[in-house]
Amino acid sequence: MLRLILRQLAKHRGPILALVVVWSILGYFIVSYRHVWFSAIARSLVDLPEPGTQDPVRAYSYVDAALERNRDEGIELDLMIQACEDFLPYSYHGDVAAFRPHWLEKLEHWRLHEQPTDEEVGLDYQAVEPDLYWQEHRESVLSGVRDLSNALDYAYEIEPGDLGETEGQTILVAALFERFARAVCQEEQGRLAWGDYVSFQEDRAWRTVRSRNPDIDPQTVQPATRRRLILEQLRGQDRYEDALRHYAAGSPPTQGDLSVCRDGVFRLVCVAPLETIEVYEKLLAVSVSEQVPRYHLDLGRTYLVQARYGEPEQKQARIELARDHFLVAATSRQTEQDARLELIRLYLTERDYASAYEELRQLQLFSRQPGFQLDEYRRLARTTLMGMGRHADADCFAEMSDLSYGPRPHCENLQL
Repeated sequence: MLRLILRQLAKHRGPILALVVVWSILGYFIVSYRHVWFSAIARSLVDLPEPGTQDPVRAYSYVDAALERNRDEGIELDLMIQACEDFLPYSYHGDVAAFRPHWLEKLEHWRLHEQPTDEEVGLDYQAVEPDLYWQEHRESVLSGVRDLSNALDYAYEIEPGDLGETEGQTILVAALFERFARAVCQEEQGRLAWGDYVSFQEDRAWRTVRSRNPDIDPQTVQPATRRRLILEQLRGQDRYEDALRHYAAGSPPTQGDLSVCRDGVFRLVCVAPLETIEVYEKLLAVSVSEQVPRYHLDLGRTYLVQARYGEPEQKQARIELARDHFLVAATSRQTEQDARLELIRLYLTERDYASAYEELRQLQLFSRQPGFQLDEYRRLARTTLMGMGRHADADCFAEMSDLSYGPRPHCENLQL
């Protein structure tokens, strides 16, 4: 029997060899792109809305499942978020026991918000152990994260009218997803959901632009033109601006120094400076609020980050862009102090002491206002005056210049 099989294989070796070669090639592509194939199959089996459109009723079924699970188990997300931010990080240093709050601190900061019944009155009922409470409810909240992730596939905004109601608040699924993600110490996932919400609003705006301008050919329109039309459509829309701010996740560091990223707090600039630049450029294009000077300041700081850590050949160009935005921010009272401090630091790195000195003179007007950064001002003033060769004046801003016997006569009436 074996010989018969071998004779038949030898007789048809040509077709068999061709079949082996074909399947080897197909097998290579199937294995290499298996994730793409599986994603394509999954998309074919799931009827998702087109980009820029929503199915809020379908999304609400997942949202309701997540909220209902929380209600049934009485989970307080705020306590879990607080545990992630204020308690659990200590577990990585091996001193959780030393940090464990005593009963008075638990009663003040780690207590359930719902009032107990008469039978349940007692300190043990209201106060919780942060890590134990978090571990107890982690799996349930993770299930909520999964449900809300599914909801985001169908909608980002659920209006009361979508559910047949005449009143109520709009459900922003990205905001709800962020709360659940933060409760299981996955803040970055929540921030990325805001980025998806930004993309959805841009896709929806593009559909609106095309419906109003049927002559636009999406195949030939330039990316810059498409971007301009989308941002014009979104200008003044609070939800878009709010989504961009949440996605940026806080202001960039001063001086472009990313060492602050080691504190464990998610900031978009720490992982994607170029994308952060795009976020602030969009904010400047669409915002009609009083936050515009702040966006100029943050964009300037982001350019400094990219100048410091990006391509060396682009460094000077980005420094110039940062300076331009700082100059604009310096014209507003709400950001003038921070902007001028950034300009002074920038001029000092370029050894442009004359320009740094002019900014110091402008900053001196703020010296008696609440919140003035006096220590930083004194440090920069001393560095600037030393660079200008005014060593005696620079000593007036030294750390030990104001001793118990008072300032020196030379410094009493010094004016920059």
